[in-house]
Amino acid sequence: ERDYYPYWHPTPWHDIAILTSEPEKRCDYYREESQNVKAKNYCSNAQFNNAASCRAGGAEWMEQEPFDEPPPECASGVQSRDNHLGNVRQGHPTYHLWKIPDYVEGRCVLRLRYNVTTGDFAQESVANSDATIGSIGD
Repeated sequence: ERDYYPYWHPTPWHDIAILTSEPEKRCDYYREESQNVKAKNYCSNAQFNNAASCRAGGAEWMEQEPFDEPPPECASGVQSRDNHLGNVRQGHPTYHLWKIPDYVEGRCVLRLRYNVTTGDFAQESVANSDATIGSIGD
C-alpha cells in the first residue's frame, strides 16, 4: 500500500497503527497525512480526482474535515520474509497491541490491511513498454 497510502481523498477508515520497515523515513509523513489529523478533498463530480480537472469540469472541489483524532501510531515492524503472510520469528504472526480509545462509541468495524512491498522489483521500477526488461526508468 506504499504507493497509495495515506489516501488522497476522504475515507471512512480511521487510522490506528502503521508498521513499516522504514519508520525513520515514513512515520512522520504517515502521521501528518492521516485523515485523523488532516482534511481531505474531493470533487462533487466523482469522475474528477483533482482540483484543476474538477473545476474545469464545472464541479466543486470540496473539503471533508479531519476526524479530529490522534494521529496513528507508527513503528517499525518485525522483519519477515517475502510472501510469508507476516509470519515472523519461529513462524508466529506479527501483531500490534491496541487499546480501544474511550472516544470510540457504538458499533464499529475493524479493518486490517496487510500490504507488502516485496523485494522482487526495485522500488524505482516503472512499467514502460519502450524500456529494456529490468531497466530502471529515468
